[in-house]
Amino acid sequence: IIRSCNKAIGALDAQGLPDLDYGPKTITEQEFSNGFYYAELLTLRGWAYAALQRFFCKTNVDLNTELSVPIYTEEATMGDTILGAPRATASDVYLRVEEDLLTAIQYFAAFKEVKLADGTTIEMERSSKLEVNVDVARMTLAYSYLNKGEYDNALLVAQDLIKTTSATILPNSEVLTSGFNDVSSNNWIWAEDVTIENTTALASFFGQCDIYSYSYASAGDVKGVDSKLLEQITNLGWDIRENWWGNYYREDTKDNSMYQYAPDGKFFSAKSDELQGDRDWLSDNVFMRTETAYLIAAEAAYRQHDNALAAEYLTEITDERVKPGKETEYEAYKATLSDVAVLAEAIRYNWRVELWGEGYGLQTFRRWGLAVKLGDNHLRSTNDPLVPTTERVFTFVIPSSETNYNPYISTTEMATNNN
Repeated sequence: IIRSCNKAIGALDAQGLPDLDYGPKTITEQEFSNGFYYAELLTLRGWAYAALQRFFCKTNVDLNTELSVPIYTEEATMGDTILGAPRATASDVYLRVEEDLLTAIQYFAAFKEVKLADGTTIEMERSSKLEVNVDVARMTLAYSYLNKGEYDNALLVAQDLIKTTSATILPNSEVLTSGFNDVSSNNWIWAEDVTIENTTALASFFGQCDIYSYSYASAGDVKGVDSKLLEQITNLGWDIRENWWGNYYREDTKDNSMYQYAPDGKFFSAKSDELQGDRDWLSDNVFMRTETAYLIAAEAAYRQHDNALAAEYLTEITDERVKPGKETEYEAYKATLSDVAVLAEAIRYNWRVELWGEGYGLQTFRRWGLAVKLGDNHLRSTNDPLVPTTERVFTFVIPSSETNYNPYISTTEMATNNN
């Protein structure tokens, strides 16, 4: 993704990128559209570096000394003059992410609409949710600030997103009916409309997770919720998200033990409610949704000791996650959020529950720096807490395809930096 973005940005540079303070009377239609595409490319590149940073760099470290991933420039990519680059520091990668995304946000604003010299008005919008937009740029930036520990900036950017986006929180009435399978869902900010032309069939998210699609999960390789987390959800009593798991009951065997932890109430085919009934694999993929912004805002406010604001953003989500008839229990729970420790646990809980299966759990563990104790439905032993998340076991090792062909990264260095 970074290489493709660099090549495209280099091509736009060659054509001449318009400045942010362009004159409507002099800019051409091509230059104007180039400004919008530039914003999209910066967003994608910023997102890619932010994702790599989470995988390949430790959290809660000295950013000026901790090594992260190489930074590749447009110039080096276009010329192919350098095969590889040294690992940059975490602070330099964060700086690259922030520069890309802040500039993207400016360009999205400046190249949204213009009246050309001939009087023609042009509006630039993404053609589908598969393209990134200013919401994606803001969300990526806010999440990067949160993981970096710049909570004031994380809160400001998340608040900007919440105030300006047209996306809304998934309402209570759709929590158990949406299936997280439709790109038209109004809480989806970035997503893919899966069609017969672009489906990857069994090699897809629903081919991994949905027992109602013909899938690995339906054959018994269940991607299940942790048993201790599900127990925590159930014990609350009011959380309707409890029903995101373990709903399939086999009439033939009168047993549901194989699927008791399956996410068959969160991710399920829109086509079939029978085991393995959907063999078209056309359910859509969600990459980013608006609830994440509220969780970022809640945690960032909490980290700055504004507990009332943190609870306000958190309950914007949980107000829509209450079982019918359990409103009294929920209101009693909300009252306990005035306790700092309870609020912190509620924020961590909602990162894990609300975004379960969407790629945020590992980083939540790492960011809070707590030892993790999992339930008993895992292949590895879980009787004791895992090692604290400050250890290297929670960080991916730079892949051999990079170390083999990048002369700046030696296997000796990798052994030193990834033990």
